[in-house]
Amino acid sequence: MTTMMVLYPSVMEVANLHIMENHGIKVIHLTGAEEQSGYDRLTFAEDLVRQLPENHEGRNSWILNYSNREDANKMRADRGIKWDAYRQAAETVK
Repeated sequence: MTTMMVLYPSVMEVANLHIMENHGIKVIHLTGAEEQSGYDRLTFAEDLVRQLPENHEGRNSWILNYSNREDANKMRADRGIKWDAYRQAAETVK
């Protein structure tokens, strides 16, 4: 019997993000088409995540941690989590 391991790509891998280190912070470098259209890979990834059912824990976790849309801001406010504008992510709870 052969055992096969299936690895599913993360949303970030699906979106094919090019992340580079910049002074210790990960920075997404946009392509020319993204700059022109205003629709970047992070937005694309978020739109994919938002297709999951609203009660899907992975969907809500991703939106809570990475989205800066109005509903995500409300989710963080309801839970007392602040948005780190510099890192573009929810603050880590200590």
